[in-house]
Amino acid sequence: MPLWVNMPENRNYYATLMNGDDYDKRAARQLMKAEATAQLGIDFSLYDGIILLYAGGLEGGALWPHCSGNEIVLSERNEKNKPSYEDETFLHIGVAVHEFGHLLGASDEYNDLTPYPDLGVDEPKKWIIMSQGITNGPSESKGSCPAPFSPGYKWKFGWITPNLLSLPQENFEIIFNAESPNYYRLQPFNSDEYFIIERREKTGFDQFTPELESQTPKGILIWHFAPHAGNNNFVGLKNAHGNNMDATSYRFPLYPNYTQTISDYTIPSLNLRNGDFSFLNVTVDWEGNMDGHAEIDVSESLTEVNTNTVWAIGFTLSNPVKVANNVTLTIAEGVAVNIDNSGFENNIKFYIGENSSLIINGTKDNPVTL
Repeated sequence: MPLWVNMPENRNYYATLMNGDDYDKRAARQLMKAEATAQLGIDFSLYDGIILLYAGGLEGGALWPHCSGNEIVLSERNEKNKPSYEDETFLHIGVAVHEFGHLLGASDEYNDLTPYPDLGVDEPKKWIIMSQGITNGPSESKGSCPAPFSPGYKWKFGWITPNLLSLPQENFEIIFNAESPNYYRLQPFNSDEYFIIERREKTGFDQFTPELESQTPKGILIWHFAPHAGNNNFVGLKNAHGNNMDATSYRFPLYPNYTQTISDYTIPSLNLRNGDFSFLNVTVDWEGNMDGHAEIDVSESLTEVNTNTVWAIGFTLSNPVKVANNVTLTIAEGVAVNIDNSGFENNIKFYIGENSSLIINGTKDNPVTL
């Protein structure tokens, strides 16, 4: 049995501690730790992390559940302003896991990625524990079956290693495995951002993720992670419907026996967070009804130069050019390369890999034209 610490003041006293215009959560934690040390002799310096759990229902202010540094504050029960103790429900694990996620280094993901409103990237809602998935569970015990962490945080924490898909891929099956989930990473060559594809079904801790998905095919999720975008904008989840509909429309494709493509031109898109192209194209094909299987085709809209190459005759370039690492591309004298930017919105560029070169051998009398 836990040993409760009897605090000298009531809960409202600690909940309403102020520091200027803000609730003083730090002072509330310090007072709780001081009493625990005085009454139970606890040396908090011996622990990597601590949870300060107060009895009864949820309080606001300085006692609102939170994590700061290695300290977590939680309530014993989940409801606020209930008429009696018997009306309050047990906290369950959703809030506890969410706050422990902060201790591990995860951020809140309640945002709508507002700096990037036109990219078809939406807040993950009930699909992850760091967003609304904190409350997943049956109606009588919300939070008892919360959603998992996003694949990006699982990778950050060292829990998984996503499979990096080589390109192109055709008819690649996205396989569901409840015991050992599969994650497939797509890496744009021009960014540290990346996409992860996974398949989720209503089993285990996904039994209530989300609650209203009975009419949705068992398709795939396409995640977009941006390590440089700041804590609250690290995680994005593509919405198959293309706008902020309910969470049931997130999985690709929208309907059974349906093929759906997402690229730099679609809504949602595979654009990078700053609007640049990723040059990736993903087509999801769903065969069968609810218990069918999902296959993807993945390609890049690029002209790739993978070996030492000489362009000796003129042509029209309608895709960006990626010169692989340790490769030289030479454009011979007199060659006219016409640039057709109509499909790429001025994104036709030469991307030169490490230890690679672009050599243009034009002369005054026989120039190279681009």
